[in-house]
Amino acid sequence: MDSKKYFFLAWTEEQLNCDAAALLLYLSSFCSSLEEGPASLSAGTINKIAHLRKKLSLSVREFLPLVHTYSDILTDTDCRRALVFALGGNIHGIASLCEGRIPAWSN
Repeated sequence: MDSKKYFFLAWTEEQLNCDAAALLLYLSSFCSSLEEGPASLSAGTINKIAHLRKKLSLSVREFLPLVHTYSDILTDTDCRRALVFALGGNIHGIASLCEGRIPAWSN
């Protein structure tokens, strides 16, 4: 499923006040967007993840194990590292993680 579909499902869950479900879907949207390339990374998705993590009072230790990818290229650990970079505003960290592994990042 592409990142936009995950985002729409997450947004729908959030509107229904199902914050935990929304967070999981926003995380899926983020991980999916990594394979789609830099143009698919959304500050909106990253902000939603940060907001819901705080709203649900999840520590980083509780939060990062929730990150899973459905990718054949990136591992869960890769996606977690990319998310930590994204939440810290480190786009270069994300690029260095993805370049050479994902064609859309090598342009």
